Amino acid sequence: MPGLSDYKKTLTKKLFLMLKVHGFKKNGNNFHKEHNDLIYFISVQSSQSSTHDTLKCTINTGITSKTLYGIEDTSIPEHLQRHYDKRIGWFLPGSPDKWWTIANSTDEEKSSDEIAETIENIVLPELFSFKNTDDLVELWKKGFSPGLTDMTRREYLTLLTK
Repeated sequence: MPGLSDYKKTLTKKLFLMLKVHGFKKNGNNFHKEHNDLIYFISVQSSQSSTHDTLKCTINTGITSKTLYGIEDTSIPEHLQRHYDKRIGWFLPGSPDKWWTIANSTDEEKSSDEIAETIENIVLPELFSFKNTDDLVELWKKGFSPGLTDMTRREYLTLLTK
């Protein structure tokens, strides 16, 4: 009988087939693509409430600026640092914290289709609207900083204007 690891494997395989068309590479449950001085990230996160038979998961998205990372005083490895960070639910109407529960092949198909469609039609267009660090700076100057505190947003702007 299929279980958590099977569902996760099927989901990541489906996502990778879709994402590799856009130039993403896969590392475990994580996908990344470099473009100019940015790295786009999409990852599958399992809930601690997943069981051997049931996968409860969400999708995290993010962008790392290699330019900003290079001037930051941080010990966080580049592949873990995010200068823009949104869960998939934040892309959906009402911005719910969206989690999928997969306990059988019907759930698996429905959930993976919904996740892939949301990434393809909503997430990627937004991520790809950021072409370089200057685009993140413009967002931050407007007072928006998905996944960051306002203090961190201001620190990044200060670092990039030195």
